[in-house]
Amino acid sequence: DLTLLAPAQLPAPAYDVTVQAELLSADKKKVLATAYAPVRRLPVKQLLVVQLAAPRVEALLDAKKGATVKVMGKVERRENLKADVALTLTGLPAGLKADALTLKGNTADFALNVVIPPGSPAGDFKGLKLSASAVPDPKQPNQRVSSRAVDVQLVIKSP
Repeated sequence: DLTLLAPAQLPAPAYDVTVQAELLSADKKKVLATAYAPVRRLPVKQLLVVQLAAPRVEALLDAKKGATVKVMGKVERRENLKADVALTLTGLPAGLKADALTLKGNTADFALNVVIPPGSPAGDFKGLKLSASAVPDPKQPNQRVSSRAVDVQLVIKSP
């Protein structure tokens, strides 16, 4: 069995992998022979998948209070992943803030609050990305898996 953790940004559905072994001389400076294991095709398995309830969220901005809008959806855990999942929203315009959100191991649905302060400009903001990450094995906390980022569109309207 071979498990390979690969970045979520790899676009192909599968990758060909082999192992190269080299026999070194006694002084370990010269390669005497090289051998390769048979090439294996490994399918890419996404352990986390983010699904949005709606890719577009709208907020009506109050001039004195600002606004809070919820980005809602679900995180699908695969391959028996039970770990807590951290959600991250990037690409927000200056001044806007997304609350930190961690889903416990048995939770799938989420509502991520985006706080829009008073005086924020109205407009249609694209380029926001929502992703999820988790540590699948608590014994290896430096190895995180991530979902593919999904696009979020934020529309701020003034009254």
